Amino acid sequence: KNINISTPEQLYRAVRIEGINILANRAKIDIVKLEKAYQLTTLAIHKGMGIQNAKLLFEVGIIDITDMISVIPDDLYKRLKNIATLRNQPYPRLAEIKVWIRAARLWRTTRQ
Repeated sequence: KNINISTPEQLYRAVRIEGINILANRAKIDIVKLEKAYQLTTLAIHKGMGIQNAKLLFEVGIIDITDMISVIPDDLYKRLKNIATLRNQPYPRLAEIKVWIRAARLWRTTRQ
């Protein structure tokens, strides 16, 4: 908006550098909206997931990379496919979902 950020990667970096409160104040954006955008961004840049897939994940209750750690790939695939099909949208392939989950599990092990 007022902060010259046009990609998920730019938003992610800006929040990591400035902090969510400072960025929200500087951009004159409601902090709750910015937090949600940041969460969506964090998912979107995870293994090239993209905004559309991140939005689908939000709709099934996955709002953070750590939410994917214990997910069964086949179950998640079916849930995402159902939502996307109802909306006539593309949905991720099972192989992509497996990559995201593997990466989330690996991410967890590097954070411990």
